[in-house]
Amino acid sequence: MHIGIVGAGPRGLLILERLIAWSRERQEKMAIHLFDLNGIGGVVWQPNQSYTLIMNTPSNMISLFEDETVTPLAGPLTTGPNIYDWTKTEAAEYIQKNNQRFEHANAFLAEIKRLQANDYPTRALYGVYLNWYYERLTTQLPANVTLEFQLHNIIMVQRMATGQFTAQTLKQKYTFDSLIMALGYSENNRNEEEALLEDYANEHELVYIPPRNPASADLTGILPHSTVISRGLGLSFFDYVTLLTAGRGGTFTKNADQTLTYHPSGTEPKIVGMSRRGWPYHAKGINQKAYGEQFPAQYLTRDFLQRYDKAHPLPYEFFWQRLQLELNWVYYTFWLSAHQPEQVSAFQQAMKPLIQVAQLALILDTFKIPQAERLDIAEQMNPAVAFTENQIQQFTTAVASYLATDAVAAEAGTKTGPLTSALEMLRDVRDSIRYVIEHELLTEDEYINRFARHFNGVNNFLSIGPPVQRTRELQALVAAGIVEFAGPNARFSTDRGQFRLDSDLKPGQFWLADTILESRLPPATVLKTTNPLLTTLLANKDARSYQLQEANGNWVDTGAIEVDRQTDQLKDADGNVIKNLFMWGVPTEGLHWLTTMSPRPGVNDFFLQEADRIVATLFQNQTNS
Repeated sequence: MHIGIVGAGPRGLLILERLIAWSRERQEKMAIHLFDLNGIGGVVWQPNQSYTLIMNTPSNMISLFEDETVTPLAGPLTTGPNIYDWTKTEAAEYIQKNNQRFEHANAFLAEIKRLQANDYPTRALYGVYLNWYYERLTTQLPANVTLEFQLHNIIMVQRMATGQFTAQTLKQKYTFDSLIMALGYSENNRNEEEALLEDYANEHELVYIPPRNPASADLTGILPHSTVISRGLGLSFFDYVTLLTAGRGGTFTKNADQTLTYHPSGTEPKIVGMSRRGWPYHAKGINQKAYGEQFPAQYLTRDFLQRYDKAHPLPYEFFWQRLQLELNWVYYTFWLSAHQPEQVSAFQQAMKPLIQVAQLALILDTFKIPQAERLDIAEQMNPAVAFTENQIQQFTTAVASYLATDAVAAEAGTKTGPLTSALEMLRDVRDSIRYVIEHELLTEDEYINRFARHFNGVNNFLSIGPPVQRTRELQALVAAGIVEFAGPNARFSTDRGQFRLDSDLKPGQFWLADTILESRLPPATVLKTTNPLLTTLLANKDARSYQLQEANGNWVDTGAIEVDRQTDQLKDADGNVIKNLFMWGVPTEGLHWLTTMSPRPGVNDFFLQEADRIVATLFQNQTNS
């Protein structure tokens, strides 16, 4: 069997491990070619990227190895260390052995000494872990498997009459019996607004940085003391802020009250942050959970979800109400544990039968929970609710207050802080949410207009934010006058050879800037991608975009490339499954959900299951051919 894997990020390496494990067990002769122009780790996880960037997952919650919880597992189990365990065992020897390859080798050695299970490793260190993982695979190859890594990208794939595939790099053509494309983000063609801004930047010697991985962006054109407008306030925003401050030599010191003070290097620009919502993402709480520990679902249970199917859809409002009840259950469980521990059981018994969040108020009154201590999900989704109109007009001051409050809540921890524990529940019920999507329990209209256009943004804002360290740093940068915020729906234009941003909150307030940062990753939009592999698959009718129909009859492109949900085999332009041609990862976002997560040990992780299922399909196809 001749197998190609496109992409050497975490997904491509998971597929590689599964292929080797299956082949060792079945004694199948296999020649594997792994392709990635960026090297092992792919674009995002390079060991020699800026050392200032950190992950947003604790070290003990990231692993590429299966564990005893992964069921069903058709292939053999391969165990090994998560990042934290690796740093305490094999990491030092590996880093020392490869110190010429890793420019941060000394920093890595210091990092692995101080890293604790609930700390956030640098992204560069995760890149080292991926390289170690790959080299472990290469040194344990069975005699029946050969492996070659190609520092090239596949730019074109075509089907052959034999059922095989030709794949081509800029240098060479290959023939494969099966091809697995484990792709990450691809840049897209500019939309009309982006193209106008980029053209204006070129004409006036300004800087325009389109949506891309911040670690790959060239920031050298951003001059000290110039003004930068950053569009987007999620994880990429925090990365860019770090690269333009600490990444330029600025430092932070900790104060007695846990706040930080920023000491400028003098090379920073002024950064103006904005987005449609206007507020930076909520901080991740300090993790207190043990290996594999999750809060069990109380409302979005498998028994509840199995009442519905595609023919009998789950109303979105039922889904949303029960999800809010999940957050309230955790919030008040921990609030009562701290204030009225003897009442926890009685409260849970009273709350369990609820089906609407509005029904909760009477129970809260009964248990005499003060109004000021109650969870307001609407306020968490839109922090402006907590401020007066006059306060909102001083928007940067309002954001500074929000950051301070948010940091204190996050520092209370994921098992003792009521708010942090509640927001953490959005992570713990991901498998329930994923079940809704994978089993198509929502109508197509509600998936498009409620889940994709509403819930995804809310979920990202509440649960996919930065480590609290970054929130404390941002708070310090605001206090130092390095960062300010324009508020929701600020308006772009151009003025006097510069970019202009006008506040929607305060008449007459505007900023002139030399740089626009599109502080977000490129969305998965297969019809607009510049990736030549994806565009040629579409042009050759070996792929199609995943489209859904609204209630009014309009067809909507989700941005995803369409695959069979159960096997991840590509569908051609006519909707037929192409055997042995797989697409796994970000290009399927919109058909699958949250395709960017790294595998988590001890929780029967979906991605570990999926890698095994893809390889099981490959071998099953061979048996049936």
